Amino acid sequence: MQNISSLSPNLGHNSSSLWMKDLCSWIEKPMDLWNWSGNTFLDCGIDSSTLKRHLLRDDLHAIGRFDQSNHLLAYAEIVMKQSASNCSLCRVIVRPNARGKGLGKSFCMECALWARNKLGCSVMNLNVLKLNRSAICCYLATGFRITQVVPKARAMGDKFHDLVLMSKKLRH
Repeated sequence: MQNISSLSPNLGHNSSSLWMKDLCSWIEKPMDLWNWSGNTFLDCGIDSSTLKRHLLRDDLHAIGRFDQSNHLLAYAEIVMKQSASNCSLCRVIVRPNARGKGLGKSFCMECALWARNKLGCSVMNLNVLKLNRSAICCYLATGFRITQVVPKARAMGDKFHDLVLMSKKLRH
């Protein structure tokens, strides 16, 4: 496996459209989209063009891990906050056939190191739906701590779900 890479939607050739199309194919059902992106793509759905527009945000850094054949294995976004030392880890996802093998844990740890070393972040935060137990276990295993549980914070259809807020100090 290769190390993580900063991703750009504007690479100027097919490689950006390939990883974006690949990533979008991992989202099979509306619940997958909601679990992965919260409210970000609920109105517009997810495809390469909506993802490309999303990635043009100035405060967002897309990170990916690729295998030896240059296939995307994992993806996440690091979003800078008002305080330059704080960032959020968002939209973490692992290729479906690579799940359950520890890749999510190692990738999250690499994303935290990247944010510390490249962006100078000292605190990384994230939000995760309480029903996403596998993600919560992954984040706890990588040093995140639960700071708050917000009851009924996210609506999916006519049902409300709790949101877990987590934080991790990034040591220099």
